[in-house]
Amino acid sequence: MYRNSMRGASKRDDLDSNSLSTPFMFDTVVPRPPATMVEQFSCCMYRFMLRVMKYTFIVMALPFLLLLHTLLILIDEYNRRIVARHRRRWAYQSVPHVRKVRVPASPSFPLENWRLLCEDGRQRWHYGRLLNAEEGNALGKAQAGGREFTFDVGGISANGVDKEGAVVPPFTTRGVPDMCAIKEERRRFVEKYLLGLVGVAPVKQRASAEEAMRAGADFLLRLQDPFSGHWPNDYSGPLFLTPGVVFVKFIIAGGELRKMFPPNKNHVHEGNQPCCCGEASRMELIRYLRNYLNEDGGFGQHTEGHSTMLGTVLNYVALRFMGVAESDPDVIRIRSWIRREGGAASIPTWGKMWLAIVGLYSWEGVNPIPPEMSLLPDWLPFSPGRLWCHSRVVSTPFSYLYGLRWSAPNSVLLDNLRHELYIEPYENIRWEDHRNNICAKDCYTPVSAVYRFFARALLFYERHCIKSLRKSALEVAWSHIAYDDENTHFICLGPVNKALNMLITWIREGEQSGRYMNHVDRLDDYF
Repeated sequence: MYRNSMRGASKRDDLDSNSLSTPFMFDTVVPRPPATMVEQFSCCMYRFMLRVMKYTFIVMALPFLLLLHTLLILIDEYNRRIVARHRRRWAYQSVPHVRKVRVPASPSFPLENWRLLCEDGRQRWHYGRLLNAEEGNALGKAQAGGREFTFDVGGISANGVDKEGAVVPPFTTRGVPDMCAIKEERRRFVEKYLLGLVGVAPVKQRASAEEAMRAGADFLLRLQDPFSGHWPNDYSGPLFLTPGVVFVKFIIAGGELRKMFPPNKNHVHEGNQPCCCGEASRMELIRYLRNYLNEDGGFGQHTEGHSTMLGTVLNYVALRFMGVAESDPDVIRIRSWIRREGGAASIPTWGKMWLAIVGLYSWEGVNPIPPEMSLLPDWLPFSPGRLWCHSRVVSTPFSYLYGLRWSAPNSVLLDNLRHELYIEPYENIRWEDHRNNICAKDCYTPVSAVYRFFARALLFYERHCIKSLRKSALEVAWSHIAYDDENTHFICLGPVNKALNMLITWIREGEQSGRYMNHVDRLDDYF
């Protein structure tokens, strides 16, 4: 990943950034490659000097590194024994992922009106039939429209003559079944299956294993989208994904529900019906969370998990941000669980970060995540460049926001939530006492003494950090964030850093920037 940010992109870079996947123009952070021999030589010399410095440091520090490595092995063995003992004493059980539907769909938005849209490698849902929808890839479009192929498919060219010279019938709807109608019917089955509107068939006994495998393969083929060719499915499991996106929507919209879930301005619905995709999405997100509420009134970290402070607090705040009232029966149950377990002060670090971002927790109660970590060279064993990809792309934007100590502006709803989430008055909480305060039901791995030591060391650094170094580190962290945006066409590696990257882009560049608009354009891909 490149370390420096380049604002003035060339015309070619700008053109390349304006593609089907990124429809809005933006300045790239990818440096222009060397164009002259002098630039090429300078680049090679720079890489050479970096390697010299790297190996010189390793040779000079080898005795210390060997001692450190031995110490880390001993600490790791000790920590593994503690974790194993902790897991043997683990008292919390999983819950079923597949559950009965507790909250049905709203009569105002029946499920059968949802439609699946698969085009240009994307999968999105919209409410009601569209007049301006294009389906699938070029092959699907040609077949659905009844046109002859305009490209080579399977050795057959556009004029209906194969590569061996034999004449074959043109691929049109004349004299053959209406491919568009057939594909629409198959697509409707896929939609109903994904929406849970297709009943579960009784299991049939098969005469042989081969027959059973063929039946399974036939059913799997029925679930394939007939236009795009892919197998649509949901992005479910973790229950901490949706709250992050809702939090960012709330911040950017200033808490206005209509702006958080707006109608799609590009949608033209049948009968000139007004677009209600935004409101329908809000209602379904609320219903989804209600249906994964555990019997004790809490939420797990994932759909099979026992209730935890992280899952419960994040989803409680998300429900309130989406307009669910404080007096709602489910909200009362969830709030009772939070207060019964000691309040939101014991939420794990991930939750502390999110609450601090939305202004419901003090940054003083968060263990340091300094952006200066992005300045470390990749060859150091604890460099972010050596982390698992998902850990890296989440910790980098977290470190950026921690370095800024950025929090959302205050509002009446946030004031109410500060009263709802904590047992003691918000202004009386000693936040520094809660940096390592983790609810027992969230503590899958005990907080180690080594982590506490490094957290204190980083806290000391935070009190004496060099402002110029902090500013440089923030820019490097931003270049990593922006590079991930560009490299993934603004889908990002996952929904967690998608929300964080989108927020940081909005903070830096505002709502009218090309980068931010590309983020908004890809947000529905996750819903």
